[in-house]
Amino acid sequence: LLIQMNGKNILFDPVFSKRTSPVSFIGPKRFTNAPCKIEDLPDIDILIITHNHYDHLDKASVKKLASKVTHVVTPLGVEKHLIKFGIKKEKITNMAWWEEINIDGITIGCTPARHFSGRMLIDSFNTLWASWVLKDGQHKIFHCADSGWDTHFERIQKKYGNFDLAFIEAGQYDPRWPSTHMAPE
Repeated sequence: LLIQMNGKNILFDPVFSKRTSPVSFIGPKRFTNAPCKIEDLPDIDILIITHNHYDHLDKASVKKLASKVTHVVTPLGVEKHLIKFGIKKEKITNMAWWEEINIDGITIGCTPARHFSGRMLIDSFNTLWASWVLKDGQHKIFHCADSGWDTHFERIQKKYGNFDLAFIEAGQYDPRWPSTHMAPE
């Protein structure tokens, strides 16, 4: 997701690879081609990562984007991956739920999600996962990330009020995942 807000380019969870997997030749394939090439993207003022799953934190894409990104915002622990992928430590802000940061007139709030983290069988729950609130003087945007339905949505709305635009996950549902993803209903 690429949005422009307050004159800034903000990119969420860039995945431009053909597969979301630890290796490039096996694992889930994209349903469609990437909408553009990384080279065609504008410079990215703020890169936001929601969590460390392969379909949200793509090593190859982050490596290619490293020189185009000014600032990266991520949940606690994910910064370790980003540093390994070539993002300079001083560009990264890691956050816990309910923390906020202001970058060039945009307040970014790290908010809860009902999900989990892990890139391998042995590292489950070693990093945080999050949804995100962006607000400037005119607009408020909510990015749900991957999340199951729960009371955190009501708590986020109580803290931040109504949103002008909300990006809610779609397409990841399965009857086996009722607590970590939402079905269309």
